[in-house]
Amino acid sequence: MKVFLSLLIALLLTGAVNGQNWNQFRGPDQTGIIDGFEIPTEWNADENMKWKVPNPGKGWSSPIVWGDRIFITASRLKGSEENLNRMGYDPSRLSRDNEFMLDVVCFDKNSGEMLWRQTAFDGYPNITTHSGSPYSTETPVTDGKLVFAHFGTMGLYAYDFEGELVWKKDLGIYEMDGDWGTGTSPILYEGNLYMQVDNVDFSALIALDASTGKEVWRVNREEGPNRGTPMIWRNGLRTELVTQGAIARSYNPANGELYWQIDMEGGRSSSTPVGDSDRLIIANEKRGGGGFMFSIRAGASGDISLAEGETSNDGVEWKNPNGGIAMSSPLMYRGKVYAFERRTGMVSCYDAKTGDVFYYRTHLPNAREFWSSPWAYEGNIYCIDGNGITHVLDSGPEFNEVRQNVLDDQIWAMPAMTPGSIILRGAEYLYSIESKGEDESLLSN
Repeated sequence: MKVFLSLLIALLLTGAVNGQNWNQFRGPDQTGIIDGFEIPTEWNADENMKWKVPNPGKGWSSPIVWGDRIFITASRLKGSEENLNRMGYDPSRLSRDNEFMLDVVCFDKNSGEMLWRQTAFDGYPNITTHSGSPYSTETPVTDGKLVFAHFGTMGLYAYDFEGELVWKKDLGIYEMDGDWGTGTSPILYEGNLYMQVDNVDFSALIALDASTGKEVWRVNREEGPNRGTPMIWRNGLRTELVTQGAIARSYNPANGELYWQIDMEGGRSSSTPVGDSDRLIIANEKRGGGGFMFSIRAGASGDISLAEGETSNDGVEWKNPNGGIAMSSPLMYRGKVYAFERRTGMVSCYDAKTGDVFYYRTHLPNAREFWSSPWAYEGNIYCIDGNGITHVLDSGPEFNEVRQNVLDDQIWAMPAMTPGSIILRGAEYLYSIESKGEDESLLSN
């Protein structure tokens, strides 16, 4: 019996996605490690392409999957091209003077057929945003009963699987810095929906009852605008709700009690942390390049900010002064941490235990910017650049690109992985990648 319990605990702490559903940003455990089922490893426009359908609107929200249903969010600018020109539509700024429809869209996973589209918001938006951050940037999340879609200042909506609105909630109107829009996705844990709402006017971390939308608890935050998505960190000692910002903080997800905090020493946060049973990797980006990466020890407590000249303390395992993370979230796999840069097409690899560099800012051939977050599968690291090229790296200590999977589309969203298939969202199309000859019993699960 003791052996069985030890094995069960070990499995729970491995930090690997091994379920049937991909229910939120970066998957059920937010690690990006795929284990316990098979997914395709090679694809292009012809190879292993099960179907592709037109993207139903703008948006960089990632697809999520539950059973045979795919959910995404999308934004549509209303009016004909002539009307849009007359309205002075600026492709670099999505103005509050233009009308939009913000949609939650459901597709059949087997065929790509659109099952329903529900317009959550129809009208003039209450903030201006950049075209690189349209009004549907936040990834939805589902508990298998309801799908929750957050459109920033245009509200939070809960639909059932047939497309019926169950509840909606106004989380306030607030300004973001530089008209860069919002981007923090909601996450789910044990029946609560967690919303990190960091902005110019007020900032808060809010827990809502997922079935009703009623507020469970709220913690006010001394933070400016942030766009990173929180993480539920299941480590060897407890489960924590971790948020990034000028100060990274960890909370008790049951009541919002603060476990620890660390001053990130400047910079901005737009990514999601990653952790395993022993440590959490958290990093920021300095404008113009660079930034800091920290490894937080499981069990950290109180203010663990580093004093000047320090690189570790009781709560911080190590600090790397050249480990900046921009949009693409870090990946921790087989004792290494991988960081893909936003604009340069470069990747760095660090030792997860020490922060030492295995290779640093190595350029990937033909790579453009990395906005999508990486994943790991069977000893390889996968990450899609903005040109639609999936770069496949060997997970060893030396840089080795083993393959490129090419699609002619702009891709910023993180894919959704379920047994036998990968769902990709590009600017033009939604794709289903499925290996030929897969076990039919596997695909039907």
